[in-house]
Amino acid sequence: MFCKYCGAQLPDGSKFCQYCGMQLDAPEAVKPEETVQAVETEAAAAAAAVERAVEPEPVAAEVPVSEPVYQQQTYTQPVQQQYVPPVPPVPPIEPQAQPVQPDQPKKKSKKGLIIGLIAAGVVLIALILLFVLVFLPMILDGKKVEIDFTKYVKTTFDGYDTIGNAEADYDYDALIADYGEQLKYTRKYKSELEKEGTPSEFLVDNIIYYLDYFGYNDLSNGDTVDYVLFVNPGIEELMNVKIVNAETYSDGELKIPMTVEGLKEAELFDPFENIEITVTGNSPFGIIEYSFENSPEPIRDNEYYVSVDKTYDLANGDVVTFTLDEDYANEYFLSEYGMLPSKTTYEYTVEGLPELITDASQISAADMDYLKTVTDDIYYNEYISYDDASIKTNSYSMIGTILRVSTSPSEYSWDNNTLYCIYEQNCTVSAEGAPSADFTVYAAISFDNVYLDDGVLVFDEDDWTEEYNQYSMDVGNWTISGNYGFPSLDDIRAKFIIPGDTLYTYQDNITK
Repeated sequence: MFCKYCGAQLPDGSKFCQYCGMQLDAPEAVKPEETVQAVETEAAAAAAAVERAVEPEPVAAEVPVSEPVYQQQTYTQPVQQQYVPPVPPVPPIEPQAQPVQPDQPKKKSKKGLIIGLIAAGVVLIALILLFVLVFLPMILDGKKVEIDFTKYVKTTFDGYDTIGNAEADYDYDALIADYGEQLKYTRKYKSELEKEGTPSEFLVDNIIYYLDYFGYNDLSNGDTVDYVLFVNPGIEELMNVKIVNAETYSDGELKIPMTVEGLKEAELFDPFENIEITVTGNSPFGIIEYSFENSPEPIRDNEYYVSVDKTYDLANGDVVTFTLDEDYANEYFLSEYGMLPSKTTYEYTVEGLPELITDASQISAADMDYLKTVTDDIYYNEYISYDDASIKTNSYSMIGTILRVSTSPSEYSWDNNTLYCIYEQNCTVSAEGAPSADFTVYAAISFDNVYLDDGVLVFDEDDWTEEYNQYSMDVGNWTISGNYGFPSLDDIRAKFIIPGDTLYTYQDNITK
């Protein structure tokens, strides 16, 4: 048999349930299953309320019962329950008649209230968490310090216009003076960052500045250079700092155009002013010499910046070019003297050098007269003074010249040109008891490297040559011989003019 109250299996004929203690043959008052059902329903409702705390179910309104309702007693076949450990037997209790009580009016359900309270609790917990995680750190860390880091950007421009320099700087001192006392680490990173230094030091370490690599040398007033400022965006989390206009930075980097101004204007000077130039030698073998002793200071101190394209083998009319190496000189002159050259080249025309004579017409009449005076003395001493009793010179005179000029003159050549002074000598040969005879001989006295210096004939009067010639001629009954004279002008020309010679050119200026 089974207990009609708890459903436990009992021995047949039992009067009391050894599990729930109820008297099996007593009159029924309240059914045990209704009690159990009510308890289970209440427990299930409570559990469901917890699970649906966020979405509370609507509570249906209860309608009050106007009079007691009695439920008819019904019996059902007991259902096999989950095994419950046995309870020790309860001593039998004498049965007492219990009046059947009518059902009480249903009480108002507290399910909605419970759900509301649970939902309110959840919201309260969320607000508390939000406060702890978000607002409490803000309160403890204090208000963010807003900093415009561009206010402390500095760029200096130095030097002279066209070769100015730019240098970036950042006014850390002013930044710390303005905000140093307000800076602090956030509580989350405080213990770790304090090992790195003070908040001011940490902030300075996270600011980097420089000028864009290209374009900050050789500057002129009005040029633009880019100042690059990098502020580590991570400081907003690590410190109580907010970067003003942070959206203008790209990954923490901001380029700020800076206009070049204030570069000094250079003083212009002529680098070739008062240069002293002298040319020595003869054209075309002149040698140029120069001095910057009285030149402007930048050149006087640094004359090696000046080069000359030609210094020797110079002829009148040649142009010598002096050049200033501006690639090196300009910047140095500006930085050291604040001066810039007004020009970089200077041309000097060679003039005044004695010139090799290339044409007898270059010799003036006065110079020719002087030349004759010199050669007359030489001729007399070499030819006339040696007359003997048999030969007498009646007259002698220079009758012209032959000019030989080198086609490739050289500075060290002794005969870049040769001027042959041709003489005619009229003589009489006689002897006692023999008839006399008149004859004419010709001779030449030469000078090498004959020049004109400013139009004046220049030659070495002591460096002359008496042209040697072995000859013999018959005059009447006489045979005249010698080592210096020429029997005829044809012999003279044959001696000093060589047809087809490519090394020299010849000019015959003999008047006969």
